[in-house]
Amino acid sequence: MKKVIVVLISLLLVIMLAACGANNSSSSPSTPSQTAPGSSPSDTPSTGDGTDTLKIGLLLNTTGWFSSVDISNRDETMAAAAVINEKGGWDIGGKKYKIELVVSDMQSDPAQARAAGLNLIDQGIDYIMETVDFMVVGNQDLYVENGVMAISSFAPGLPGYSGPNTNTFLATGGGWVGCDAAVRVVSQVYPDVKTIVYADSEAGEVNDFNNDVTGKAAAAEGLEFMADKKVIFPQDATDFAAIATRLIATGADAVVIGSTIANQAAILKELRNQGSDMILASVGPHAGFIMQQLAGKDAAYNATTLGYLPGYEGNGQWFEDIYAKYAELNGPEVAKTFNSGWPSGLFALLQVMSAAGTTDVQTVMNTWVSLDSIQTIYGKDAKFGGTKLFDTPNRVILQPAGMTVLTKDGIEFKGFIDTHLD
Repeated sequence: MKKVIVVLISLLLVIMLAACGANNSSSSPSTPSQTAPGSSPSDTPSTGDGTDTLKIGLLLNTTGWFSSVDISNRDETMAAAAVINEKGGWDIGGKKYKIELVVSDMQSDPAQARAAGLNLIDQGIDYIMETVDFMVVGNQDLYVENGVMAISSFAPGLPGYSGPNTNTFLATGGGWVGCDAAVRVVSQVYPDVKTIVYADSEAGEVNDFNNDVTGKAAAAEGLEFMADKKVIFPQDATDFAAIATRLIATGADAVVIGSTIANQAAILKELRNQGSDMILASVGPHAGFIMQQLAGKDAAYNATTLGYLPGYEGNGQWFEDIYAKYAELNGPEVAKTFNSGWPSGLFALLQVMSAAGTTDVQTVMNTWVSLDSIQTIYGKDAKFGGTKLFDTPNRVILQPAGMTVLTKDGIEFKGFIDTHLD
């Protein structure tokens, strides 16, 4: 219980995922890397048991302010790799590969992104899973120059992050898809809702783009969208009562909201303190447990997230196995925060490699944009999209979103909803 309290308190300190461009300086000092526990460093691709080793870099933050997010991303991905390795490895082109994860710490500083990325590239790593887009966008030329493929499991919505002339691909749709899915969840779960407004932390043009996405989704559901009443607040906001007051003043029945889960929960709490039953729909795949714990059980109702729930009869076996391993390694209380984003990204990459029949980077990238759909850890197929957004086909895997609903009686999982982008 102590560990999960630390996790939840840390989440309260997380600043909004904002679209602030990364510093492209290549003179930053080298940052440390580590091989994930359970993996065995190897100078050759052979493991000695008839399988080969596939090294995948994790470019994230294990120190600094963003570590409260990325440490769980690292640990969930480690659990996924452990499950794959325990099953004998992953089949690519008729050959079994054990997964070795190599971590490079950016220290929660975008200026360290290049040094941390080069640290992985210098170790001969061809595939890098990376943290949120605004921290690593300055690395795109490194990936192209060195023939490296980068995969993001959540991009809040930085324009230009993926597309032609980049080697960056999205294993999930991030903030763009989240806004669309959140509207459709509200429409299904709360049929009496008539009006919706968008809210988020300051993120420049990303706010305008996501506001537009939310409006289009609302129109498709026959809902009135208050486009000119969006509520944008500072990244380092502390006066959540004032934000709640602004939301109430819009007169909307529901708010589709970005920002961090800590900010969302604080706003939800203040809405209830001010006597409002406004529905709060998170655009993120957050566990309902976190929202409930941060907002408090008395406030945590009329709220939804796009998170998933272990034990649901419709879940895929991979999801359940990875969750069980995560709980085994980190304890059942911490496991309640499991969001599965990075494991789903790893699984997606491996699915594409299997379809390509090789670990050759260029062939895998070409295969990625040629596929129509792949399997996911959730037991559902996912289509590819992003052609209009990125001016090139199939940059994004449209993973199914969860429908987690918080009520006065507790947390309910309503199943999955398909996600859209173009």
